[in-house]
Amino acid sequence: MNRTIAVGVLAFVIGALVSFLWLQEAKVKPLSEKVRACEAKLNQIPPPAPGAQWESLPDGVKVLRVWDKIGPDWPQIALFQLTNDLYKEMEKDPSTFVNTRKIFPKDVRPNAKLTKAAAAPKSYAGAWVVMCAHHPGSNSTSVAYPAEEMP
Repeated sequence: MNRTIAVGVLAFVIGALVSFLWLQEAKVKPLSEKVRACEAKLNQIPPPAPGAQWESLPDGVKVLRVWDKIGPDWPQIALFQLTNDLYKEMEKDPSTFVNTRKIFPKDVRPNAKLTKAAAAPKSYAGAWVVMCAHHPGSNSTSVAYPAEEMP
């Protein structure tokens, strides 16, 4: 009986130690390595339909104008691939972000909404995917989520 308990405790301690060391290794990865890995993942995201292509804007935003490529005409839907810095810029003022890049043929109204579909840790420095809908009245709503899988 004592031998069984000792073996169980030993297995638990070894498991806890291995888990602790694995978590420490994950925390030690340099940030730049994580950012490069995230950018590589973004480059692998295929367009959602044949004939549709991601367009790279001069500032690094990748956009897919869904209404223009595969429809429907309304609402006009655009998908973005954004670095963390570009996401922070969009988060501050979604209307200005979209309008200055001429994403839609007509400007969206001020005070557009941006919602996070999934929270990311404050230390998150990876990329974001954003879906932006532009409605006939020029109102706009966007939903963002981290491109990397969260633990």
